[in-house]
Amino acid sequence: MDLGSTLNKKGDGRLTPQVINLIWKDVCQKAGVNGKTPHSARHAMGKHIIEKTGNIAAVQRQLGHKNVAYSVAYSRITDDELQKVLDDR
Repeated sequence: MDLGSTLNKKGDGRLTPQVINLIWKDVCQKAGVNGKTPHSARHAMGKHIIEKTGNIAAVQRQLGHKNVAYSVAYSRITDDELQKVLDDR
């Protein structure tokens, strides 16, 4: 994979969105995964933290949200998830 001219010109070690997307596309192709984006992986991480810890502050910190209100979105559950919680009680 040639990252060439898409590398961060500032030299601060951060990846540009273009580089992230190139890497993501390459990894997904090798893994046979379709229809997922870097953002869907980020969302899955937030959801996983909520499921494992129930801690909104942990989501906020891991995902770098300045406002906890953005992190609350990861605590939404589907009707099926709610039913499972109720059934497990």
